[in-house]
Amino acid sequence: MTLTKRQEDKVKEILKQQAEREKVKQEKEAKKLFISVLKMTPLPIIIGLAAALIYYQNYGWYELKKTALSWTIGVTLIAAMYTTFINKLKSFSS
Repeated sequence: MTLTKRQEDKVKEILKQQAEREKVKQEKEAKKLFISVLKMTPLPIIIGLAAALIYYQNYGWYELKKTALSWTIGVTLIAAMYTTFINKLKSFSS
């Protein structure tokens, strides 16, 4: 069965419309997923991830890893000192 030029154009138009509808549907689903992730994720984590991404884009992996490691060490040391200080205060007050 052969199609006339007009029929071929009609089929192409229908396929194009279906592809456009599918694209819109996928975009809506992606937006819903993004919104649900935003609702489940606390704002400071989102801000931190965005900052890490920007830092990576500007300075690269090496600098990002170096900065993350230094912050991890710093926070660990501060938490350890704070815990020790609190425990010492409790032992003095007892």
